[in-house]
Amino acid sequence: MAEQNGCETRRQADYVFATFASFLAWAYDRGLTDANPCEKPSKLYRSERAECIWTQAEEEALFAIAPERIRLAYMLAAWTGQRQGDLLTLTWSASTSGCAKARRSAAWSSRLPLR
Repeated sequence: MAEQNGCETRRQADYVFATFASFLAWAYDRGLTDANPCEKPSKLYRSERAECIWTQAEEEALFAIAPERIRLAYMLAAWTGQRQGDLLTLTWSASTSGCAKARRSAAWSSRLPLR
């Protein structure tokens, strides 16, 4: 279906549909259309991230060969759930009282335990 609409992926088709649905919602709210047929769409794209989760054996293999800085970076990412870009912007000044204050690019902040 995605290819029929000029989209290369199902995810792209979902984005195009959501954009069109927002446009129709705007028009419906202002009385410019009688209905919004895109009001409750179903998704074409479903992300499956199970293959991205490392097993304990994979972690142990990494820890056996990786230098300390890589092990620490991995643990920070794995245990905080922060995105790569957010981890790269962390500074030492964000660390106070055994916690790091982190701001996600998604516009919310949290306190992350460092112990």
